[in-house]
Amino acid sequence: MAPPALSQLDNAKVSAAETVRWLGFRVFDITVYTGNGARYDPSKQAALELRYGRKFTKTSLMAATMEELARLEGPQSDHPTIKRKLASCFADVGPNDRFLAVGPSKNSVTLYRNDKQTCRMSHPNIRARFLDIWLSLDSRFPAVSRRLRGL
Repeated sequence: MAPPALSQLDNAKVSAAETVRWLGFRVFDITVYTGNGARYDPSKQAALELRYGRKFTKTSLMAATMEELARLEGPQSDHPTIKRKLASCFADVGPNDRFLAVGPSKNSVTLYRNDKQTCRMSHPNIRARFLDIWLSLDSRFPAVSRRLRGL
């Protein structure tokens, strides 16, 4: 069943899903939602859900997010602002907890933990920048990203 928060997107359907494993252990499942289940396009509405297979602290999630953003984009003057805006978004997670990032517009992302909204972030081009942490062809898991993008 699709998360209720997907009602922010026009006709959201599953576009792709993958499982990320490390040394054989499930780290998380990723599901991408797009309009009509079309191939992911960073310029269009999209959502990404992570269902965790292990524990992560809020601190480690925040650090990993900012490290990936810096790795993908290089140093950007707005990274401290993004970090400040994301500070209230994350929480500790355990097996089967879910985080959903819904991007109804290019300058907005709303995050949910287990269907409860944790934050709404407005920032220039944040939807593509945030979702590209997992969906960029230069992500930490490029083969998974290619499959999630339908390539």
